[in-house]
Amino acid sequence: EALRKREEQLDYAQAATEKDVFSSTILRMDLDRVKYLLMEYLRVRLGKIQRFALHILGDSDIHSRLSDEELQFAKQFIDLEAEHLQRAALSKFPKVYQSFTEQSADADMVPAPNLDSFVFCRVERDLGDFQLDDGESGAPPEVAHLARGDLLAVRFAPIQGLLERGDVQLV
Repeated sequence: EALRKREEQLDYAQAATEKDVFSSTILRMDLDRVKYLLMEYLRVRLGKIQRFALHILGDSDIHSRLSDEELQFAKQFIDLEAEHLQRAALSKFPKVYQSFTEQSADADMVPAPNLDSFVFCRVERDLGDFQLDDGESGAPPEVAHLARGDLLAVRFAPIQGLLERGDVQLV
């Protein structure tokens, strides 16, 4: 929608007089910026889908968040990756070790996102006091007052529920 609005503004500016050339140039730069940001967002999203495709497809809650095209991409990616690994290496191993999706108590071959990694988020509404950790290793739990507009660098796990409810946004 932002792209369509910027293109309409650009078309209007180009139809104006020549003294609006500067405005037209600024609008073109802004349109290019929006396109770049959108393409970068999609590139990062597809990279995450590739990195965690098995995890995503194994969890119906997560893969329900993908568009139909993204879900199809993840399935095709897994099929191609499995075929490549089978031809390149797995076929040479004993049958017991030929699965690249093996999950057991000893080894989990399905990569999952690190929920303990730090993220930046913006608080969307006043939440009051919020417990950021569970007080591991004998330390008292860390509690922070979250007010609308606050920017935080926190571990993802404690705010995951807030993100799903829309109380915080990743930035």
